[in-house]
Amino acid sequence: MTYRSAATALCCLQIALSATPLQAAEFYNGKTVTFLINYEVGGSTDIEGRLVARYLAKHIPGHPNLIVRNMGGGGGLTATNYMGQVTPNDPTQLAFFTWNPVQQLLGAEALRVKYNEFKMVAAFPQPVVVYIRKDVPPGIEKPADIVKAKSFYAAGFNPLSHGYLRQLLSLDILGVKNTPIAGYRGNNDVELAIQRGEAQLSNNSLPGYRGTVEPILVKTGIVLPLYQFDTQAADGSFQGSAALPEVPTFLDVYKQLHGKTAMPSGPRWDTLVMISNIMDSMYRAVFLPPGVPNEAVADMRAAFASLASDPEFLETYSTLIGGAKPSILPGERAQTIIAGLADVDPKITDFLKLYVQEKTLAK
Repeated sequence: MTYRSAATALCCLQIALSATPLQAAEFYNGKTVTFLINYEVGGSTDIEGRLVARYLAKHIPGHPNLIVRNMGGGGGLTATNYMGQVTPNDPTQLAFFTWNPVQQLLGAEALRVKYNEFKMVAAFPQPVVVYIRKDVPPGIEKPADIVKAKSFYAAGFNPLSHGYLRQLLSLDILGVKNTPIAGYRGNNDVELAIQRGEAQLSNNSLPGYRGTVEPILVKTGIVLPLYQFDTQAADGSFQGSAALPEVPTFLDVYKQLHGKTAMPSGPRWDTLVMISNIMDSMYRAVFLPPGVPNEAVADMRAAFASLASDPEFLETYSTLIGGAKPSILPGERAQTIIAGLADVDPKITDFLKLYVQEKTLAK
């Protein structure tokens, strides 16, 4: 090789090396990113999503413009199918969704793309609170009074939604008579029905509970928080969320009724634990469409890693969500959790299919 050719090769190498990080850092430079939320404005997903979007853009390499778009409908599936079928290769579409593993576990026809096909960016765990109107006969003054309640309406979204099924499973385990009603588009509609007395019981995740349920329904004396779903630790033990110290766990209420050492058992309990373990790990899923470049995934994952240590974001989040600190799960971990859907015990899946049929026919 001549000196000139060697020098040229070295120059090209230097340019390539210097350009690589610049190109990676500027993948989103000059672009506009749509931050897609799969529920209506004002619900818990929207509350948390808009808070994240407010601070996220400055952490994305290249600093793109970021616009928030709500696409409700289908129990969150309209936006999910849109991401998988309409924009499958578009890196400017970023999902911030309350996802629903139950539909994939049961092979629901309405879910036309599998969650594990998406490129996971991050996830947000969230506790969930079940609440009830205090005027349900003969009157609900404390959580254990739920077992005295006469039949009431338990409201939710899609019959296959995790929130709807968790509240029904928990009520059945406690032996509480209720009439389940599904079909509400979002938490705004549910809470309006609760206010009007058209429904008496429902649930919401922490942002929605602190943002709307607590100030509008709890503090005005309309509803009582019954319990939060227990989180199972790696050693198999159960505990509540530190973000909800005033709300007992489901097991707290169960043991008040059955004794300090009592524990539920059977397929309903096993199914409740299975759904809770998945949702407690990643209640909100942040992902990109299936066919986007790896550079886009890397930049978005880096953005959320940076967001997790942004003091202004952390302070604002804590202020708006009742003192809670956000927990942001890395995309690699989220991808592993979704891949784990294939390992769910078939006995639980079979029971869940029958349980959904039973509840649907009961209507």
